Amino acid sequence: MLTLLKAVLVFFCTLIAACLAGFLYGSVAHFFDLFFIFPFIVAGAIVGMGAGAARWLKLRSRPLLIVIGLLAALVAYPCYLAGKYSMLVVAQQLATTPELGAFFQSSLHVLSQSLISPDQLKPLLAQTDARLVSEVGHGGLLGILFQNLQTGIPIRTSIIGRDNLWFGAAIELFKFGVLIVVCTTSLPDTVRAEALYRTGGKRPPAVKRELNALEEELWGKGE
Repeated sequence: MLTLLKAVLVFFCTLIAACLAGFLYGSVAHFFDLFFIFPFIVAGAIVGMGAGAARWLKLRSRPLLIVIGLLAALVAYPCYLAGKYSMLVVAQQLATTPELGAFFQSSLHVLSQSLISPDQLKPLLAQTDARLVSEVGHGGLLGILFQNLQTGIPIRTSIIGRDNLWFGAAIELFKFGVLIVVCTTSLPDTVRAEALYRTGGKRPPAVKRELNALEEELWGKGE
């Protein structure tokens, strides 16, 4: 029961890292997406937070750490889509409000004003969803996902021409795969490596006692 409680607390810490890092990645990816670097950074943030929490709570169960890493990765990807969607909402507000000034000067003001009042936010979300539906046939986070699948990255036209669907799908699968693989393998390995580093690579005392008892028994039988 205590181990399960520790696992829940570690998962809560990794969940915070997954939400923040995934959302930040999606916000930046609206402007430029270094898909071969950013997913590793997100996974590294999750692993770092999870390993720190596991070290503090002394959670050493490899199966539990693998499950925690998997769940955190599954949360990080939708948060990445939510980050892209939020920036699309801001861009939609900037495009439909002529009295605003330059983008970088007014974007924070627009975001704060639009998110404070639900009455202002609902029509803006409806406009954003309508734009996604007209482009890809779906709204919300699913629309963002289909937009990613259909557009790939800005240099797509010089690589594969008109057919971008498979290229965009390969990129999204790569991002998702990096999150899954790195979080499920690096989290338990990092916790184990830190434990070995603190003990100087020595065996735990309980294992030492068992080995000493076995050696004494063997030597006693030999005599």
